[in-house]
Amino acid sequence: MRFKEMVCKVKQGFTLIPAGLIICGLLGTDSVGLAIDDEWVEKDEMPFGRYIHAASVVNGKIYVIGGTTGSGRLSTNEEYDPATGKWTKKADMPTRRMGLSTSVVNGKIYAIGGFRPDDFALPTVEEYDPKNDTWTEKADMLTAKGWIATSVVDDRVYVIGGLANSDLGPVFSTIEEYDPALDKWTKKTHMHVAPRWGAAASAVNDKIYIIGGGMSWNELRAVTEYDPRTGKWARKADMPTARICLSTSVVDGKIYAIGGSQDDEVGLTAVEVYDPTTDQWLKKADMPTPRWYLSTSAVNGRIYALGGRTNWNVPPLAKVEEYTPEGWPFAIFPWDKWAATWGSIKSHGARLKAPIYFRENEK
Repeated sequence: MRFKEMVCKVKQGFTLIPAGLIICGLLGTDSVGLAIDDEWVEKDEMPFGRYIHAASVVNGKIYVIGGTTGSGRLSTNEEYDPATGKWTKKADMPTRRMGLSTSVVNGKIYAIGGFRPDDFALPTVEEYDPKNDTWTEKADMLTAKGWIATSVVDDRVYVIGGLANSDLGPVFSTIEEYDPALDKWTKKTHMHVAPRWGAAASAVNDKIYIIGGGMSWNELRAVTEYDPRTGKWARKADMPTARICLSTSVVDGKIYAIGGSQDDEVGLTAVEVYDPTTDQWLKKADMPTPRWYLSTSAVNGRIYALGGRTNWNVPPLAKVEEYTPEGWPFAIFPWDKWAATWGSIKSHGARLKAPIYFRENEK
């Protein structure tokens, strides 16, 4: 096991400052915990179970939108605060739907596509403003589709793949770009690999990585990199576990692929991390609850897995599980609160005149 030790380097020799002095002050902040790397913890559940929903983060809070409980389509919008564990009901989305995707640009959430109650896809786009708790109708997508993947680069939303209806109608290879500033859609370069649905997408260093999904019910391991600035595609190292209806989140420049299914019958616990700089995958600690049709969101370096379904014989999940990636304390260190904490430490007589460094020791 690895242990982390705070060390203070003083001009005249080396002196160890008691770690408790620093850590006790830090533990008073909401986002710090002495969690072990690569660990899952169960958190406060959603108000009710749902799946095939979407989730996005604004100002450290997660907004879970739409989906289904197994019958009908939801317009429900709920805010989760990971710092307090509190759930708050927010203004409903105007259009009930499942299989939608959400992305954030300039503090506003764009709910895109999805399926209406008759299982046919929608081109609908609605903008949610968390600050005012209001929804605004926006320009429709060029093509109606659901089970899409979306990601943001340069304040534009890219919608990738999807289906025309939830009974596996035509599968799309199209890419559409949405510019919220102009409320305008533009057709972009098609995927150079097979059309797919139920994939996940995340952006790192202004490139989008499309991961997994399926052409029909045949699950893919494929990972494809798309550069929106050049329109170029590149094939990357395959994900170790083929799957559809997974979710991805980014922490520290790495993409975590979580859950999904291999046969649309049983959810997976698999967690695998992709490093775009090395084009390599690593297996990480399994999620405690197997599930697919889930959503994930990252807040303060931790990933939250929300809802989904384990199998068709049990109701949708309300369960929320929090994952702390490897790399403590950097993944969860509350740098935004450091100034206040440092001031508190100084006021109690701790006169540290040199920078604080982190050193990693191994047993």
